Amino acid sequence: MTDVGVLDVPAATVEVRDEFTVVDIVALAALTSLCVGHYPMLLFRSYTSALAVLAVLAPLGLYGLVRLARQRTRDGSAATVLVGWIVVAGLLSGAPMLALKGTVGRDASGLIMIMVVCAWALGRQMSGRGREIAPYLVLSLLTVNGLVGVVQVLLDVETGSMAMQFGRAVGFAPSSVYFGALMAVL
Repeated sequence: MTDVGVLDVPAATVEVRDEFTVVDIVALAALTSLCVGHYPMLLFRSYTSALAVLAVLAPLGLYGLVRLARQRTRDGSAATVLVGWIVVAGLLSGAPMLALKGTVGRDASGLIMIMVVCAWALGRQMSGRGREIAPYLVLSLLTVNGLVGVVQVLLDVETGSMAMQFGRAVGFAPSSVYFGALMAVL
């Protein structure tokens, strides 16, 4: 009887599991925060929680964007051109500082769009294991968020940090509009 080793198995059937990397942990933590991190006690007037997450991801994502651009991949080149276009459009606008920097408390500026591209580049650096877990994590977190919304409606929560807004469930989202958009993903 001979011992069959891994090398005797055809390559197509061997399952390779990548190890978690720091990028995976950061990206999965960011996904967690974006799905359920809008708890009212975490919100401030000067920024939104999504902006805070993007600001944390930006340096790592920028590094990933530079790597993709240097590898001359199609998606990396397209993302680099998009970032360049955002900067040029902002500089040529009637109010360059407003276009690029935005205003306090709003998620609409060239800088935020660039941070979104950087977050995308970070996601492109995730290992196979991280990419395998991400959809299940998002689905689980959105389900928890939805259940919180259902409880808000069933218990008719009118006061406190988890109160409904204008009679509408919000779950962990900052408003019922965001909550509806998150639930549409489910």
